Amino acid sequence: MLMAGGFGFAIANVLLARVLLSSEFGTLSLFLALIQLGLTLGPLGLDLAIIRHRLDATAELKRWALSTSFATGLLVTIAAWLLYGIAAAMLACILVAAVASSFNRFGISVLQVQQRFGLSLLLGQVHNYVLLLGVPLLWLIDRADALPVMIMIGVSYVTTCVIGWRLAAATPLGSGQAPLRSLVRESVAGFGIAVATQALWQLERLVIPRTLSLEDLATFAVVAALAGSPFRMLQIGIGHTLLPGLRACRCREDVTRLIRREGGIVCAASAAAVVVVLALTPWIVQEFLMGRYDISLALLLAVILTGLVKVCNGLVSAIVQAFGSTAALAVFNLMSFLGLVVGVACAAYAARFGVVGVVYGVGVAWLAMTLAAALLAVLALRTWSPTPEEAPVASTA
Repeated sequence: MLMAGGFGFAIANVLLARVLLSSEFGTLSLFLALIQLGLTLGPLGLDLAIIRHRLDATAELKRWALSTSFATGLLVTIAAWLLYGIAAAMLACILVAAVASSFNRFGISVLQVQQRFGLSLLLGQVHNYVLLLGVPLLWLIDRADALPVMIMIGVSYVTTCVIGWRLAAATPLGSGQAPLRSLVRESVAGFGIAVATQALWQLERLVIPRTLSLEDLATFAVVAALAGSPFRMLQIGIGHTLLPGLRACRCREDVTRLIRREGGIVCAASAAAVVVVLALTPWIVQEFLMGRYDISLALLLAVILTGLVKVCNGLVSAIVQAFGSTAALAVFNLMSFLGLVVGVACAAYAARFGVVGVVYGVGVAWLAMTLAAALLAVLALRTWSPTPEEAPVASTA
């Protein structure tokens, strides 16, 4: 489902890249990157704690969600103004979308705990489908700038956060929950992991406008949408379903069976994505976009290779977050930020080689993080054992 959402995102970006000027399309790509960063910052790591401890959508959780979402949304908006000199109208769209998308993330996490994966996926990926409406909207109102699309995305996030919270609160698990203040340490560790990972996801979009140009960002956005989206969606999908699935396992045999099944599905989907991307991307760029964007084979291969590394990262990261102790999460947190620092340094240095250099610079950080997470995943699997509440009950027949 997430890979299908990735292809929908790719189609929307191709259509918008055709109707918008390169600078406007680059601006829209920057807007989307900032929103993704905002929705990751907003929960302050509590979205991971919600899944690990199977929390309900209580009034206490809602108050926490609203306060942190607004605070971090305001922070992202101020940072966007200081770093990129964004106009007031776009800043307003960033604030609304960042707050609503973060609040939406809390509701989605509760729906994941309830294992309502289809609904949570739909609410979490709504912007991919809303983007598809951007082109007819621009035609209808006879505009050629990105602002109407930004407004539409903000409205969609406001709508989905209201729907998500109502549905999550309507079906409580009723299992009780610890006070949120007791989960602060664990949330901080999860927060660091999420922020570093999301920042790496968006790092090319954040570095290119500062080191190259908005036109270069538009070129990267096109190839990332066409060649990178399927792999990113697979990476998100692994965490979306595998993490709560692993937490629900009651014995090592269940864990092994689940990892093998999910791993097989992801490998098959990744192989199919590589074939489709290599076959369709050059044709779409030349025929549909009429050669407006200079996408070389080297850039295409760079995005595919880093995409495959991201998929592997999603698998091992889900294992660490499911079974790692709080100390292990803290180590993973530290390694994630070290990886982010490496990514920024490598991307900034490699920018002298153009967009391809930036992609490979960020890819070095992804590879380092994936190898470190794989080691932690092995250790977490070796030390994990079901708690008395999780262990299977022996038959008394």
